[in-house]
Amino acid sequence: MFKADRIRAMSDGLFAILITILVLDFKLPDYQAGHLLAAVGRQ
Repeated sequence: MFKADRIRAMSDGLFAILITILVLDFKLPDYQAGHLLAAVGRQ
């Protein structure tokens, strides 16, 4: 029973992470080579 609980908890966690990413709608911003960090900061 313990192993099933761990698998269920892991799948719940992965599902929560995926839903969060979908809701936040992350997109790769337009950037010039070497300026990705600045472009992400502006987003």
